[in-house]
Amino acid sequence: DSEFEQVRTLFPKYMAWADNYKKDNGYKLFSNLLQKKEAHIMIDSLLMDLISKGYDVFTIHDALRVKESQVDEIYTLVQEYFNLIGFKCLVRIKK
Repeated sequence: DSEFEQVRTLFPKYMAWADNYKKDNGYKLFSNLLQKKEAHIMIDSLLMDLISKGYDVFTIHDALRVKESQVDEIYTLVQEYFNLIGFKCLVRIKK
């Protein structure tokens, strides 16, 4: 199976929703929707919250660049934030 087919098998409800959205609104609007959602999660919410708490952090697409001395604290806060909004994903530390 291709990677795309595996995603379809693992997430059938999401893929059906995405297919319908693209059919009704077009691929461009679907891409815009995803970009806006990512910006809301990563920049408007998470990044601004971390900065307001005094952390030195900035985003690179869907990642955060942080000081090594703050990695553990920020990792915990990111996990808590994603749990709060019900967003299940793999959060990993890359050095």
